[in-house]
Amino acid sequence: QGSVAFEKQDLPWVEPLAQAQWSPGADAQTTRRFPVFSARSRFRSVGSQPLGAFSDGSPAVVSKASGRGKSFYCGFLPGLSYFRPALPRRPADRNSAPDSLAHLIPTSFERGAAGIVALPAEAIARPAVCSEPLVEAMVIESPQGIAISLVNWTGRPIKQLTVTIDFDAPRRSVELAGGGSVRQASDGPRRVLTFDLETADVLILR
Repeated sequence: QGSVAFEKQDLPWVEPLAQAQWSPGADAQTTRRFPVFSARSRFRSVGSQPLGAFSDGSPAVVSKASGRGKSFYCGFLPGLSYFRPALPRRPADRNSAPDSLAHLIPTSFERGAAGIVALPAEAIARPAVCSEPLVEAMVIESPQGIAISLVNWTGRPIKQLTVTIDFDAPRRSVELAGGGSVRQASDGPRRVLTFDLETADVLILR
């Protein structure tokens, strides 16, 4: 089993302590199951809402409303469950070769654990949402217009990526700094922009 001090070096080799599961929606078909590594706590859920459980039925993730907010408690380390399938079993190295483990950019994450990591932000509206979760989008506002920087962490070009804009942005023109073509459509009050993305680009709305 063992502990994890360095994720790339240690995590691929440790054995799971338990299995956890949770349902991000009301439909039981969406239940996610994944292993737990390095640490697990046993606790009682008193006055809280159970969101996930270990395979023995004990609580794994709970939430509790308080005033205008909500708190979450997780009885394991969801970040390790998230990273585990993305890390290969390779000897640790820190050399400068392009294919060294030190330069590896993980991509095959555990999506079920990702939902738990994102729970505290579930009620926060995002101004720009990409169809590919591993594309990072940042909105920059200025008097001259809006720039949405896009960084592709998948390690491969993406065809027909969509970016859904859910805020009042200029509509006179939209273009990619890299010169690619952009297709626009409407989804109710939102705008959907579709284009191809390689490593990185910037959407410019004026």
